[in-house]
Amino acid sequence: MVKTCWKNLISEAMEQRNESCEDVVRCTLSEDDLLAEFDDSYGTIEDKPFTLWTKERVYFPAVYEIG
Repeated sequence: MVKTCWKNLISEAMEQRNESCEDVVRCTLSEDDLLAEFDDSYGTIEDKPFTLWTKERVYFPAVYEIG
C-alpha cells in the first residue's frame, strides 16, 4: 500500500510546471482534505475528487484502470 495525500501530489505536479502554492487561486478541497492520506496504489483513488485552479492551469485527479 502506498500512502500519500493530494497536497504532495499536487505540489509535485506544480513543481514540474514551475508553479507553487502561491499560484493557487481556488481549490474545492479544504486544507484538511488536502492533507488526508489515502492509498495511491494500483491506479485507484480512495479520497475526494477535487478541482484546483492556478493562474495558468486547472488540476484535477485522474486515474487509470488496470486489468
